[in-house]
Amino acid sequence: MEIEINKSVGSLFRTALRGLASGVVIISSRNAEGRFAMSATSITSLSMDPPSLLVCVNKQASIYQSLQPGNDFAISILSKQDQMLAEMCGGKAQGEARFASSRWLDDSGLPILSGAQATIRCKIEERLSYGTHGVFIGSVKSCEVSDTIDPLVYLDGRYVGIDSMSTCSEV
Repeated sequence: MEIEINKSVGSLFRTALRGLASGVVIISSRNAEGRFAMSATSITSLSMDPPSLLVCVNKQASIYQSLQPGNDFAISILSKQDQMLAEMCGGKAQGEARFASSRWLDDSGLPILSGAQATIRCKIEERLSYGTHGVFIGSVKSCEVSDTIDPLVYLDGRYVGIDSMSTCSEV
């Protein structure tokens, strides 16, 4: 599907989204051609029953072709000390160089990032195509969660941490 968009609306839309703080994850997968990993902010929970999530991936991303219905993938939710990994998987490194960190484990063929704030293993149930991206529905197969919550966040074109866990009513 090809979508035409008014350039000024597209530019304003991009500017508007720079103000939306998003948690940073690494999506990882494997197929016969190798291992793949990419940094992303475009994931969200879909349903708690059954546990599932949505992941959006640009069709030009190297990981895209490995994400086929029936295949597994993992989401590693990053903490702020993982910024270098986010940068590596966000374009500073390509291919196997994204796996240079010793923190990558092999879980039955699926690359898993050890020490992530949380790891969610999923099976791709459906892939939809929209504009420049694929939208993937993943059913959650398992989760591992750290006791520490210290997320890496992407805001206004840069990585940031959350310095305070106070709620709005506390400030």
